Amino acid sequence: YKNFRPGEFAPEPSFRSWKLNGTEEDSRFWTEWVAENPAKQRDIEKAALLLEAVADAFDQISEDEIRREVQRLSGQLDELPHLTTEEPVVVATPWWRRPAYPMAAAMLLGLIGLGWWLLRGYQSVPAPLSYETLVQATTIPLTEFVNTTTAAHRLTLADGSAITLQPGSKVSYQADFMGESREVYLSGEGFFEVVRNPQKPFLVYTNQLVTKVLGTSFTVQANPSGDQVQVLVKTGLVAVYANSPQDASRTKAGLSGEVVLRPNQKLVYLAAENQFSKGLVEDPQLMVAPEAKPSFAFKGTPIRDVFEELSRAYGIEIVFDEETMRNCYLTASFADEPLFEKLDLITRTLGASYQQTDGQIVITSSGC
Repeated sequence: YKNFRPGEFAPEPSFRSWKLNGTEEDSRFWTEWVAENPAKQRDIEKAALLLEAVADAFDQISEDEIRREVQRLSGQLDELPHLTTEEPVVVATPWWRRPAYPMAAAMLLGLIGLGWWLLRGYQSVPAPLSYETLVQATTIPLTEFVNTTTAAHRLTLADGSAITLQPGSKVSYQADFMGESREVYLSGEGFFEVVRNPQKPFLVYTNQLVTKVLGTSFTVQANPSGDQVQVLVKTGLVAVYANSPQDASRTKAGLSGEVVLRPNQKLVYLAAENQFSKGLVEDPQLMVAPEAKPSFAFKGTPIRDVFEELSRAYGIEIVFDEETMRNCYLTASFADEPLFEKLDLITRTLGASYQQTDGQIVITSSGC
């Protein structure tokens, strides 16, 4: 906080809580912090004035307008009359009505826009990271391959891992993987089959996402425009992180919000909303060898056993209320129907329903 300016204090959640709600914990922390850092008193007072001015008056304006107003306001804050630091300022009425603070109507409009930005919790959408930006930021010599053909191309890397690259897609990678990790940069779509090596993680950089694996197979789809990235897992586990634009020059920094994906799960990142969505792939595949494929033939089988067999076969958790469905039994035989078709038939037979939630199947039933 010692390097914060008023525009940075104001969006801080605990600071807003202190000034607007007065919670005991936040009030105690900030009172002690201000006492220990008297040189920041004026910045604290300006931030408090901003919050008071816009707490109850704001409208939504575009992101570009917000950025312009914040930049303009940052400069105009320095033109405010000097504030005393002997005692904390208590703001009882909107400051623009006070004779000591005559401000132009344009300044007030800027504050209204800033208020909306502040109350959104500082959650502006990050600028997209492009493939070119990521590649240029690394200091490691990279080899690039571009699939200029009309068919998928299989590329084998130095460690034995392979990438099946779709037409128009491209990758950059270190030819010998001599560093602490195996880093690949992707634009377009590629199916990865990664050789397991716990001592040297495999990292795939695509726009705003980093996909980290030890050994597995998965697909990454990264639109060149950067507006959407999808990660679809076939086998094993992968961890997906957000890649911070501020750390584009340090590709291993700025990772947060880990999402772990299991077989038949996918993650979709929408850049415009800066949101992750975890779900199931459109056509979940069996996770067992062909010779170990279950028969999926049930005769008066308790529904708990049916769901357990489906869960094992597809590697997908099926959630249901065991107590409610304790009297449910199934007699049915399935062949090569897709998983969702199986579930449709089972739930219709039992008068139940299902939905996908966070990469799981959730069954809803009133009993049998």
